[in-house]
Amino acid sequence: MFSLVKDILNPINWIKLILNPKKIKVLYDRIFYYPGLNFKNIKPFILREKYKNFLISFLNYIGKKNHRLNYFFYSDENDKKYKKVELKEITFSLEKNKIISNSAFEALKNYGIIIFENILSDNEREKIIETFNKINNGDKDFLKKNKVLELNKHEKSEDVLVKLLYSELDYYPEIINFSKQVTEKIFGKVIDPVGQFLIHRSIKIPETIFPGDNNLHVDRFLPNLKLAYFPFDVENDYAPFTYAVGSHKINNRYKNFFINNENYIFDERNENSKTFFKQIIKANIKKNSIIITLTNGFHGRAPFTIKSERRSLFLTYPKFNLLTLFSFWSLNKKKNIYSEA
Repeated sequence: MFSLVKDILNPINWIKLILNPKKIKVLYDRIFYYPGLNFKNIKPFILREKYKNFLISFLNYIGKKNHRLNYFFYSDENDKKYKKVELKEITFSLEKNKIISNSAFEALKNYGIIIFENILSDNEREKIIETFNKINNGDKDFLKKNKVLELNKHEKSEDVLVKLLYSELDYYPEIINFSKQVTEKIFGKVIDPVGQFLIHRSIKIPETIFPGDNNLHVDRFLPNLKLAYFPFDVENDYAPFTYAVGSHKINNRYKNFFINNENYIFDERNENSKTFFKQIIKANIKKNSIIITLTNGFHGRAPFTIKSERRSLFLTYPKFNLLTLFSFWSLNKKKNIYSEA
């Protein structure tokens, strides 16, 4: 925020904006960016703690005013009646007309993670597999139109090779329709996803732990959502998605974890994180399955235990930003076109 103010006050940046009006989108994205956990970058240092604590308290106060966010993230009644859950209890199938049931959404509210099996038609699954094959094989025509990134050792475990393609998902209408249901139910409006095609290949066992990759961590201190589609089976040795059940609930205990976190360590290396680990579940899933997960809760990729490969398509929602968060009044008036929570 402070660097943003500094850049806005810099007359040179205004000249750049006049010369290139398209940069207004960059300014818009920075102003309404949904905050992450990069508190260490806040300068001056003397204001860092006060600013961090203000953000955590105030923005969650605003988030709670959205009725749907309140239902999924801020209602912690299940803390009082917590019981362990089996993987089969959070695994569902779509109802008629490809509708997600209210019981599935209630499980998501309670546990922070649910799974849907056999989610896409054979045709759409094959299209996704084809995209992965083009990434993996270095298809020249494909790479001319699409930029595939290879993550470096500062972005993931050094014992895993990772290829990443950011992509719009208009070519995959079934997964888009599924995403529409999820975002309207959770956020109160349809939010378009950004696709992340990820190929993880293990090159060394045991795998070095890299925070934010293959350990339990949180993405944000605010409500956050990801979908993860797996075209192939993911078993215990193949780095399954892992989640601390119920750790997404934003209550005083949750907020204090961030507020009292003087070392800015927001993953399982912090001993205080253990209070959220009532149950850690590994999502060993069948091919053509999708995970809906609330990633302000503790989650991560389990380390590989054999040399192998995992392919996943993540759907993220950067278009849910501060402007959307502050639009709770208008969102609360909207009726969900699928069903009511």
